[in-house]
Amino acid sequence: MNEESEQKVHHGRNIRFFRNAKDIKQEDFADRIGMTQPFVVKIEKQSIIEEAMLLKCANALGISVEMIKEFEPEKCLTVLLTILTK
Repeated sequence: MNEESEQKVHHGRNIRFFRNAKDIKQEDFADRIGMTQPFVVKIEKQSIIEEAMLLKCANALGISVEMIKEFEPEKCLTVLLTILTK
């Protein structure tokens, strides 16, 4: 991953994206990572999250840490729009 891409990635937003995609409520997610619901609100606002917490979140979501670190929704939308408008 290049430096420009790394700056665009927002760990908390990606956690929220995958949590919502799996239809997991904040309270349930908090239980899965051993934290409180207000803590989930806090981490979902953080652009960079420490490695240990990323691992807990990834395990709770059933995804890899790399997915949280590298997922860029904007790029996915751009690709989808390109495909749909052809």
